[in-house]
Amino acid sequence: MNRRYSIAVGCLLAIASFALSSTVCLSATIGDPQHPADLAAALTDAYRGGDRDITIAPGTYDLPGTGKDTIALDQWADAKVHAANVTLIFQDCSFQRRPIHFIRCKNVTFEGATLRLAVPAATQGRVKAIGSDEAGNYCDWQVDAGYSDKINPVKSTLDVVDQHTRLLKVRTGDFSPASSDALGSGLFRLHFKHDMPRFETGDWLVTRIETGSVICHVDGCENVTLSGLTMQNGGFGTFFETGGAGGNHFLHCRITYGPRPAGATEDQIVSCGADGFHSTETTRGPDIEDCDFEGVYHDDCIAIHGSFQKVISSSGASLVLDGHGDQYAPNEPIRISDGKGFFEQATCLAVNVPQGQRQAVEITLDRPLEVPAGAKANNPNHCGRGFKILRCHLGNTRSRGILIKGDDGLIDGCTIEGCGMSAISIGPEYYWGEANYCWNVTVSNNVIRNCVKRNGDDATVFVHGDGAIGNRHIIIRDNLFDTDYGQSIMKLEWTDGLEIIGNRVIRPFELPLEKPGHVVELAHDRNVKLAGNVVERPGEAAGSTIGIGQDVTGVVNDDSTGLETPAARPPPVSP
Repeated sequence: MNRRYSIAVGCLLAIASFALSSTVCLSATIGDPQHPADLAAALTDAYRGGDRDITIAPGTYDLPGTGKDTIALDQWADAKVHAANVTLIFQDCSFQRRPIHFIRCKNVTFEGATLRLAVPAATQGRVKAIGSDEAGNYCDWQVDAGYSDKINPVKSTLDVVDQHTRLLKVRTGDFSPASSDALGSGLFRLHFKHDMPRFETGDWLVTRIETGSVICHVDGCENVTLSGLTMQNGGFGTFFETGGAGGNHFLHCRITYGPRPAGATEDQIVSCGADGFHSTETTRGPDIEDCDFEGVYHDDCIAIHGSFQKVISSSGASLVLDGHGDQYAPNEPIRISDGKGFFEQATCLAVNVPQGQRQAVEITLDRPLEVPAGAKANNPNHCGRGFKILRCHLGNTRSRGILIKGDDGLIDGCTIEGCGMSAISIGPEYYWGEANYCWNVTVSNNVIRNCVKRNGDDATVFVHGDGAIGNRHIIIRDNLFDTDYGQSIMKLEWTDGLEIIGNRVIRPFELPLEKPGHVVELAHDRNVKLAGNVVERPGEAAGSTIGIGQDVTGVVNDDSTGLETPAARPPPVSP
């Protein structure tokens, strides 16, 4: 291994005071593109040898599979890896293994590389013909040359990409055919029981295939920084962050498609098989700044959340939960809710795992609560509290642009466009077991356009709950909404404390809707303030600019803004 040692700049003071300290920090340049299989061991050897400033020699490294994580940085601390002009290609795309795995690292930086899974996590093809036969309506779908045809379309989720824009097509969404016949050479006849999606001959249909791992897994870490990375062919997700103290940084990264596969005559359309960035159960949330998400995504671009635990039983100040005792600690909060209106936050005094009860944990609260059967619990300190998403460009996903379930967060200065569902979704989802209700989240100074492409009852910004008024103090301020297609621009539910201030809404509701659309739709809310919002050129599907549903109290509305409450409107004239 070729090693070049030099004195690190950060250690000059240590050298100057060598009499007081014998610690010398070293740097190393490692790696040889002609011997890519040696790279992982070279990184490990350099770190174990005392190097804390490591440079990977420029070039392309085609890294073979090893039956385990390709590169594992296990319990590294206070180190930097520089990889400018380095491309790492990972041949092992298995879901069970990680190309790069940061394990319980602290104060580690990895910067500059292009990281690519060798195989795209999706396939694509054109609609060649549309017709009908005795089985009903059908289309013939030809998989593009060089892309995988090893799929069962009936068990796949397909989406439509417009042949002219190479973006998800408006007024379409996920679908699966009722049946499929293989006609040979990657050609499938897809049959539909009812109406076909709104595709045309020449449009692409895209879907995931059974390959593709996370590219970078930040696992149980603190203050890890991934900077200036270009990520290609992400699978389940591109970045995956799990557990630990968190406070990790993802700066100036780009998630995009890889080059054409061998034999392909078309560029890739899908850049990520699922989430672009997925964070779960961190104490401090991620800092995501100046990142660019390109291509079509098969799930949320950014998702940040914790996990719910089911309440098995309760008595007075004692709760028994179905495991996950590591999520709770004395003097930390616990939120408990159900789908019928119960919501409480208490303080955990003690955590006990009963003998012989691995799947149960007993929590002692600071006060007795009458917790309903079937309630769910969570520690909001393990949901990515304090996340920041700043100046990012993202969207063009079949699902949500940003999905948030943590407290004390900021989404500011982003451009979000072309999402199939909501651009921003805030609040818990019991169905997925993802926590929690959100407190103190601000959405400001964003440009949000062409979202809710499914043209259904989704909202561009959706604040939601699961039957309890559990969200607190959500601010939506100074955003520009331009030509969004859903039933509502802002649908805000199950929240105590909403501020909707200074937003500009242009050209909403230009496409037909099942019922008239509202710019702001409220339900199950308390203490709502609206001021300084402007609506321009609403389309023919627009209804009243504000719709107030059941269980809404404390609305303060500046009528001069163009958002008016129904009570402020003159009564209808009797016929």
